[in-house]
Amino acid sequence: VFHNRTGRQLEGTYLFPLPEGATVAEWSMTMFGKMIQGEIIEADKAREIYRSIVTRKRDPGLLEYMGRGLFRARVFPILPNDDLTIRLKYQQVLPEDAGTLEFRYPLGTDRMNGTPVPSAVVDVQIESTQDLKAVYSTSHDVEISRDGDRKARVSYERTGRRQDKDVLLYVGRRPYAVGFSLQSAKGVGEDGTFMAVFTPRTEVRAEDRVPKDIVYVVDTSGSMADGKMPLAKNALAYCVSMLNSGDRFIVISFGSAVRPFSDNLLEVNGDSKAAAIKRERAHEPRGGTNIEDALKTALAMRADDDRMFMVVFMTDGRPTIGERKMEPLVKGLGSSIGNARIFTFGVGFDLDVTLLDKIAEISGGTRDYVMPEEDIEIVTSRFFRKVDSPVLDDLKIEFGSGVYDVYPKRLPAMFSGGQLVVFGRYRDAGDRVIRLKGKLGGKEVVYEYEGTLKRTEDADYLPRLWAHRKIAFLLDAIRLNGATKELTDEVIHLATKHAIVTPYTAGLVVEESELPGRTLEEVAREMD
Repeated sequence: VFHNRTGRQLEGTYLFPLPEGATVAEWSMTMFGKMIQGEIIEADKAREIYRSIVTRKRDPGLLEYMGRGLFRARVFPILPNDDLTIRLKYQQVLPEDAGTLEFRYPLGTDRMNGTPVPSAVVDVQIESTQDLKAVYSTSHDVEISRDGDRKARVSYERTGRRQDKDVLLYVGRRPYAVGFSLQSAKGVGEDGTFMAVFTPRTEVRAEDRVPKDIVYVVDTSGSMADGKMPLAKNALAYCVSMLNSGDRFIVISFGSAVRPFSDNLLEVNGDSKAAAIKRERAHEPRGGTNIEDALKTALAMRADDDRMFMVVFMTDGRPTIGERKMEPLVKGLGSSIGNARIFTFGVGFDLDVTLLDKIAEISGGTRDYVMPEEDIEIVTSRFFRKVDSPVLDDLKIEFGSGVYDVYPKRLPAMFSGGQLVVFGRYRDAGDRVIRLKGKLGGKEVVYEYEGTLKRTEDADYLPRLWAHRKIAFLLDAIRLNGATKELTDEVIHLATKHAIVTPYTAGLVVEESELPGRTLEEVAREMD
């Protein structure tokens, strides 16, 4: 809600970040006392229409994508001593780790906006098909009420202070994980959309544990000062100490120069662990950030293509030494990655997040981030515990005939307590046998699941979530290889069809009298 305390009309601007993987489902604002829903059209045309209406001092609203999940809402006019409400709905698949779902609401937007939000109310209602265990927040003092074993409500209200932290809520479910679940929807005369979720068991038997070669790459540049370096050292010490017999490892420190602990991977034993931890604790933060040479050195440590090879890359900055642009840096790494999995771990705000995301994605790894207000030791320990327990690698999924446009294109390794979410499209409804193939402890394994691709539209949110994944894939191709008309047209087609705000589309709310007898889409076509 915008409130105009002045005696003149104002334009309002609000910046807010959506959680990773979320997509805006609805954008609307109040006009003449009623809520008007916006439409998604090409971004340049939306801005032109918005500007033309603003000059006539009428009521448009514009929603734009600013990059990396950040959206900007612009509304005009906010009348003197009056309120104007904007409303956003978004959809998201919550990440799950070891049976615990994580929900992050971007409440800490005050740092992005000039005027603090004077009051905020958070009301979270939880309904689960499984029994709930712990429900808690690590960020705010919330009130939690339970309604039986499968429902809960979480509330938070605060006025008169800056909202400088995101709400972090964790929902634990019963300890035995669901191995496979399938949701699908198909409109009449249309192809269907599905979401398949694969969840390995939380506990890993010793005989199923996959021996691994793992390289820990730790940023020791000058930006790691201000208290970050001791925390990073403690997190690394924890990680090295929990390596398993049969694993091999090495620690590489880097600033302007790259400093491997040894020339080769080391067998895990008490002496090698102690020596690596002692050497890392001696480092002081200094120099620039040479990401290119650090990762190339790490990838060159691969010694055996039959073993899982992982690189855990921790940094708090962006490249300042060597190659600094994302496209050539990623292309330079491409030929060296092979079957390596790179897990990027970013600390703080001053990050090249797009670069870290892309490095993780092209290698089939994962990425994680720690905000300054979070406890880095807890977060990194949780991250390293997950990486330490790979369950399945070299994954392939067979859905049967008529299934297409499946994302992600390259499947990541599966880890204990994690989950793999796959979206796709299908032509023919009916019962299916879905096969998940991979390597378990170096041996080929196949898991079979029975599922039904439905003929009905029960889950109408699935097409938008699938389109969001495909658009992300297309935008990555544009960033790496340049924009072509074919790629941009496909992004615009999907985004306008499924009402998704992207760098090429924007949401526009216009009062009906501004478009007599025409739709926004018709106006946009007339501008071609």
